[in-house]
Amino acid sequence: MQPVSRRYSRLTALTGLTLAALATLTTRPAAARSAATGRPWRLALADWVLLVTTALRTNLTTRALAAVFGISQSMTVRTRPRSTTTASTTYDPTPRLQLMTTVAVRGESVREVEPELAEFTVVTGARDKDRQTTLERLRERADTLRQHLDRFGEAIEKRETGGLHVYPEAGRRGERVTAYNGSVSTTVTVTDFAALGEMMLAVAGRDQTQVHGPNWSLRPDSPVHQEARAAAVADAIARAREYAAALGAEVLELIELSDPGLSGGRYEAQATYSAYRGMSSKSAPAELQLDPQRQRVYAAVEARFTITSPAL
Repeated sequence: MQPVSRRYSRLTALTGLTLAALATLTTRPAAARSAATGRPWRLALADWVLLVTTALRTNLTTRALAAVFGISQSMTVRTRPRSTTTASTTYDPTPRLQLMTTVAVRGESVREVEPELAEFTVVTGARDKDRQTTLERLRERADTLRQHLDRFGEAIEKRETGGLHVYPEAGRRGERVTAYNGSVSTTVTVTDFAALGEMMLAVAGRDQTQVHGPNWSLRPDSPVHQEARAAAVADAIARAREYAAALGAEVLELIELSDPGLSGGRYEAQATYSAYRGMSSKSAPAELQLDPQRQRVYAAVEARFTITSPAL
């Protein structure tokens, strides 16, 4: 018996037949097909029977069938009338083919775990009537911030400098420039949460500096995501077995498993500290204890299983 090609194996669900029933149907029209004359068939026998049963059971158009099976629409038009007659005359419907009973479920998994990263943004500004003086002050403060962050060493995983903005400030009347404003932003990613509070308060105490954050998150390759997906698959299997047991049936095999979308819920705790002073503070910054916010990781899958005949 020639099996269905691997490229079409997933299409058996469209026929509503079990694999055994489809195999039985495949063996019947072999003699009739071998005696046929005319242009050769492009599809293998098992694939040809699969196309026929799919066309008989669904409302797919010839264009849709041609796209699904990878053949021309003209071949689909030639195949359907002749193959429908051949299948009906060569196959004895007794005993009746057993239709597959399927159950479709959705598996879900929700987990709350401790964050792995904390991210905050530092915006350093400068303002003066002279453009060059504004740029010079901005450069000096950015260098000072870089040196200050270097003191925390391995507590910082990475830091990235964002946009640089320099723009004139006009007066209330006309276009006369009264001052120039400049700012540069730096994003800091921290892994050592014990040093995070001290780091943020120390940075926020500097002249013309804003601090925004922290934003808690997980790493993109965190094993928590894989564990959540595996738990979602296990939940789908458990639900399918529960539904089958409620009908007095048993789960036979998996037909399809799809991923409707995985969202690692990123719940961010926002806290903002800012300092705009004419003179930088000489006193030591106060201690700040930050409580990392747990991250909610959500995963979901959709699955379809075949089950035995329900005992209704």
